[in-house]
Amino acid sequence: MKVRSTSWDGMSLLMSVLMLSMNLPLKRVSCFSLVHSVSKRTTLHNHNIKSVLHQSTRSTSSSSSSSSSSTAADVSVTIAPPPVLTTSDSPVILLKHSRQSKAFRNGNQLVFQGSIQKGNATVGTLVEVAVENKIKKHKDKDKQDSNNNNNIKPLSIGWGVFNPNSLYRVRILCHRYLQPKLYQSIIDQKDDWTAEETLAMILRHQFQAALKKRQALSLTNNHAITSMYRLVNGEGDSLSGLQVDVINQDHIVIQSSAAWCEIHKEIILETFQQVMPCPNLIWKVAESRLKQDGYPSPPQQTQPDDNDHHEPVLALENGVTFQTFPTELGQKTGVYCDQRENRHTLAQYTHGKTVLDLCCYHGGFSLTAILQGGATKAVGVDSSAAAIDIAMENARINQCADKVSFQQADITEFMQQQQQQQYYDVVVLDPPKLAPTAKGLDRASRKYHALNRDAIKLVNPTDGGLLMTCTCSAAMTQQDGGQYFLEMVARAAMSAGRQVTLMSKHGAASCHTQSPISSPAGAYLTAALFFVHPL
Repeated sequence: MKVRSTSWDGMSLLMSVLMLSMNLPLKRVSCFSLVHSVSKRTTLHNHNIKSVLHQSTRSTSSSSSSSSSSTAADVSVTIAPPPVLTTSDSPVILLKHSRQSKAFRNGNQLVFQGSIQKGNATVGTLVEVAVENKIKKHKDKDKQDSNNNNNIKPLSIGWGVFNPNSLYRVRILCHRYLQPKLYQSIIDQKDDWTAEETLAMILRHQFQAALKKRQALSLTNNHAITSMYRLVNGEGDSLSGLQVDVINQDHIVIQSSAAWCEIHKEIILETFQQVMPCPNLIWKVAESRLKQDGYPSPPQQTQPDDNDHHEPVLALENGVTFQTFPTELGQKTGVYCDQRENRHTLAQYTHGKTVLDLCCYHGGFSLTAILQGGATKAVGVDSSAAAIDIAMENARINQCADKVSFQQADITEFMQQQQQQQYYDVVVLDPPKLAPTAKGLDRASRKYHALNRDAIKLVNPTDGGLLMTCTCSAAMTQQDGGQYFLEMVARAAMSAGRQVTLMSKHGAASCHTQSPISSPAGAYLTAALFFVHPL
C-alpha cells in the first residue's frame, strides 16, 4: 500500500511532537526511518501453479534517504509491517510437566489448551514448544538444592504453529526426538533465519520424508499399474492439517484443513515445487475442517483454468483406469485411493463369481473385481446419478461394459426389492460417513445394522459367499478399538438369519500413513471381510 506523505518540514514537526510526548530529545528525523526493511521473499519459479496465491503486501523499502534533506516535494512512502523476527525470537509455548502433557512430550503432534502452562501467539505463528524440566527430589533432603527447579531451563521439544482459536492450540511440525537432525538444524540456524525460512526448511524436510515413504511402497515408480496415491496424510507425515494427493505425477492436489496452511499457503506451494515439481498444482480447502479450526472465512478453492473445469484426468489404480476430478469443487482432493488395497484384496476372491457393489460411487470395487479378479458379472448401485454416469464411462473406458452394469437407486430400496429374487457370491457395502462424530454413534449404528442385515440377505444362500462391509466413520472405527463395528455386523447377521465368520479386517491404503504415537486417533476406515455361511 502506498500513501502520499507530507513535506519534510511537516513530518519533522509531527516527529517533534511525538518525541516531546515521550520525553525524548528533539532531533531531525527522516520519515523513511519509520519504514522497516523486510527480508527477501522467494517468488514462485514455476508459473504454471494452478492456484491464486495470497499476495503479500510486504515490499522491500530503502532507508538510504539522508536525513539532511530539509526541503523536498511530496514523496511516495511504502508502509511495511514490522521487521521479520528471527526464529530465535519466536514465542515459546510452555507445557505443563504432567501426565496429561506426557503424550505431547513423547511425540503426539496436537497440543490442547489444557496442557499449556503459559505462552500465547497469533494464529499461524511459528512457536517453540517446551516443557517444564523438573528434577527428581533426592531422598536426602539436605542434598537437595531448593533452587534447582527454579534455575533449570525448560526442555525444548520442538517447533509448531500456534492457533489461539482452535481446539488444537499447537500443531507440532518438528519434534526434537522424532526428527532430531531437523531439530538440530533449526537450533543451529535460529539466530540467522527468519521464522518463514525455518518453516520452509521444516516443510522441505517433511515433504522429502513423505516422498521416501511412498518410494518404499513402490508408488512413485509403478505408474503402469497405479498412478494415483496419497503423498502427505496429515499427522501421519508430521504435517497436521495438510493432505496431498498425486495423480499421474502431472496433477497434484493439496488440501488445507487447518488455519496455518491457509496463512502459509504461499510457502507451502513454493516449498513443494522445490521437492516435487508439478505443472498442475491445485489448492483445495476443507471448509468444515477450517471452520472447526477457527478460520472464519475460508477462501473458495480456485480452479486451474475455466476451460478445463470439468475435464477428468485419467489415472490407474491396480491396472484399472478411472476418471479423477482434481479441479471439481466439493470433491475433496478429487481422488479416493484409500480403498485401493482393499479393492485389490477382494478381487483375489472374485474369479468366476457374481459381485454386488453397493454405494459403488465410480465403480471401484466392481470394476476391479471384473478386470483384475475375473468376476463373471458385477452390478453397481449408487443414489447419485452423477456417480453412476462416471462409473458407466469408466466401464466403457476399460472395455468391460458387457460384464458390469450400474443402477441409480436408493440402496435400501434396491436390497429389499432384490430379496428372494437375486443373490450374489460377493457383496460389497461401502456407505458414506454415517457417524460424523461420536455423539451420533448410536443412531448411525442402527443405520449400519439395517444396511448390513439387508446386504447379508443377498449373499448366496446355497453355497454361502463373501461380504466386505466398510465404514469410513472414525467414531465407528475407533469405538472399543474397532470391536464395536464388528459386533454390530454380527448382530446384523443374526437379524438376517445367517452366520458370519470374520476372515480379515483392513484399514485405509498404506499411503494413508498414521503416526504410531497418536494411533488409533487417525484411523477412520474399516473394511471387514466376512464369510457368510449358507443356510
